Amino acid sequence: MGLQKLKKQQYIWFLIWSVFIINLAYFSLLYVNKEERQLAYYYALANFNKDQSIRQWGASYGGVYIPVDSNTLPNENLSHIPERDITTPSGKQLTLMNPAYMIRDLHEHFHYFYGVVGHLTSNRLIRAENKADEWETDALYQFENGTSEVSGISKINTKEYFRFMRPLIIEKSCLKCHIHQGYKIGDLRGGLSVSIPMEIFQANTNKHKLWVIAINLIVWLLGLFGIHISFIIITKHFKNQITTENKLSEALKNSKISDQRKSRFVANVSHEIRTPMNGIMGFTSLLLEESIPQEEKKHFIHIIEKNGRNLLDIVNDLTNISKIESGQMEVFTSSFNLYEELVDLVLFYTPEAKEKGLQLSLQEINKEEEWHIKQDKNKLTAIFTNLIKNAIKYTPSGSIDISLKQDNGEITCCISDTGIGIPKEKLDFIFGRFTQVEIEDRNTYEGAGLGLSITKAYGELLKGEIWAHSEEGKGSQFYFSFPKEYYR
Repeated sequence: MGLQKLKKQQYIWFLIWSVFIINLAYFSLLYVNKEERQLAYYYALANFNKDQSIRQWGASYGGVYIPVDSNTLPNENLSHIPERDITTPSGKQLTLMNPAYMIRDLHEHFHYFYGVVGHLTSNRLIRAENKADEWETDALYQFENGTSEVSGISKINTKEYFRFMRPLIIEKSCLKCHIHQGYKIGDLRGGLSVSIPMEIFQANTNKHKLWVIAINLIVWLLGLFGIHISFIIITKHFKNQITTENKLSEALKNSKISDQRKSRFVANVSHEIRTPMNGIMGFTSLLLEESIPQEEKKHFIHIIEKNGRNLLDIVNDLTNISKIESGQMEVFTSSFNLYEELVDLVLFYTPEAKEKGLQLSLQEINKEEEWHIKQDKNKLTAIFTNLIKNAIKYTPSGSIDISLKQDNGEITCCISDTGIGIPKEKLDFIFGRFTQVEIEDRNTYEGAGLGLSITKAYGELLKGEIWAHSEEGKGSQFYFSFPKEYYR
């Protein structure tokens, strides 16, 4: 494989990754728009129910009497009711306000409090002011054909509104005001519409969209960086292979072995990237299905998040390998209690072990011994984390035991498991870069094969040594020995 071909493959991966992120962002934005519309729908429904409650309350009492003034004159359309106008014993003039009059008056004088526009309308108008607009006219036509609810987004005076409308059906309590118009119980009287300004929701939705775009941009950049680092590593080893082939015939054999390892590494990394990619793509598509319950959608989002973390772990491993190979990995020492750190790690991984039915335990130490050390805390934690995670990963049943001992300024830790073990002929290769021991069921034990090589490199940086004993089918013991105080 030539360098030009590698470069071409790198650009192809850049393109595949970019197309994937664009699609992910697109479907995420579609979901945000859907959520905005759904929120507007429930807000409109709540306001409609409020208006209906007021209307039905008024209808149940046959209307209410209010003082006559310049804003509330007697309703000419109720002139057929004998007691439309009454006078109190004190001489105060009152006029009857029916439910339709109540709703109209409420929206005309108080709509500015909550920004919602309500409107009563009908195809058989009594008041010209109640004339339906184009959207309401279409809704009334649908009601006549059996539709029970109409909603959607349309413009009112150039502004976007979420429109919601349901039919008004003549009930017994309505006949007092409408029987003279020829209506009977069950007839379609008209409709009550509620219009919600979309700007109420769009400000928050736009912020959400910016977050979606920003997060996808960050993931895209991380992916490009991971692909670039992968090809830097591959290219570097490829160049070394060419140089070796030109110098010695013996190097030809070594270069073939190296090439096979790199090929497996590329396959592993490709598989590890594709698997979460496919998961993200698949479940993102499912989120668009309207028939899927919200609880299932939350579960799908959790799976997408988990796959995103897996991708980030691969990028971090590749970055660490790159730093180690280029000699840029530094050691930062601090004083801390080693035993307390191990206790915290055991507590952290105990739930994961219990999920598989495993017993994870830390051996009691000699309280008289001093366990404060001066070392690189982060790298030590990374070493123990990798070894514990590997033990859990490759142990189907049984237990994992961690022990500590110290002698002449040296500390030795042993992590022993009852797992699947490692074939004797593979023990010499498990700490190699781009190497993963062949396992019959690879789907059960996924991984890019970088963990132990990073662990080995960290151990050497800390002036320590890592080795292993194992018996296939019975378990493994990983040992890590290092000085209590780091020296340069």
